[in-house]
Amino acid sequence: MWRTLTTLMAVCGMLAASAGVSWAGAADAARTKAPLRIAVAAMISPEETLSVYQELMDYIAANLGRPVEIKQRRTYQEVNDMLGTGKLDAAILCSGPYVHARRRYGVELLAVPVINGSPTYRSYIIVPSSSTAASLEELHRKRFAYTDPLSTSGYLYPVYALVSRGRQPATFFAKTLFTYSHDNSIEAVAEAVVDGAAVDSLIYDYLQTTNPALVARTRIIHRSPLMGAQPVGVPKNLDP
Repeated sequence: MWRTLTTLMAVCGMLAASAGVSWAGAADAARTKAPLRIAVAAMISPEETLSVYQELMDYIAANLGRPVEIKQRRTYQEVNDMLGTGKLDAAILCSGPYVHARRRYGVELLAVPVINGSPTYRSYIIVPSSSTAASLEELHRKRFAYTDPLSTSGYLYPVYALVSRGRQPATFFAKTLFTYSHDNSIEAVAEAVVDGAAVDSLIYDYLQTTNPALVARTRIIHRSPLMGAQPVGVPKNLDP
């Protein structure tokens, strides 16, 4: 994930250079300009989002010479609606919500992160480390956590995987719930609140570095095919 931030920082630096913005004069210039409103979809909890993205937002503010306001909402749909109705200047979206925002609001693609040399990620199906389950099929009649109804890795993929196996997602599990962030889903599995969950591989791999004790209490039993990484979207009528 930090390589993602580094890549985006480099892009911001090139934009700043082309606009003639200097780091030294950025603070003074920022005070005279309207804030740049950027949202980060709830792929991780609000506290973790601020921890991960604040440095990037500070970098953008300094290079573009204007303040940046981080906007957060509980669901992906709320961020989509804000972006589509002009209440945001940009948003880091999940791939699934981007498709919805594109269809409904004409949201445009600005950038796609390259992480560890690849613009892709996967959905991981995880279980508690003590679980005997070795496949999605073995979670039948178990408790399962989804992330968000629009999440590609945290909802759409596991539903697709079940349907492709001739299963009915609405009745396959004994109980389902939405956690509204991937780190919450990982914690729910680690604490055995649920018997399984579908999570973003980038978030899972990131937490293996930052919170290895938590991730060690879980185990991956299934990996999806590669999917397009989370894009940065902008309103269709945003000034170029």
